[in-house]
Amino acid sequence: YQKAEEAYEKLVALTPRDPNVQLELAQAAQQSGDSVTAIEAFERFLKLAPDDPSAPIVREQLKQLRTASG
Repeated sequence: YQKAEEAYEKLVALTPRDPNVQLELAQAAQQSGDSVTAIEAFERFLKLAPDDPSAPIVREQLKQLRTASG
């Protein structure tokens, strides 16, 4: 998952306004145990695509991550 996270970080640098890349980065970071990056990427996803069908799930993931890391 660490390698996937690194790859998505490069993609985010190339396409910072792509919500799907933000979501993929968030999920990879979450799987690799990088809560800080996951939270930041989930938040960017929600800013870019607040009405996306995945948004409610992302909000729930954010809530869980913040509770676990807070």
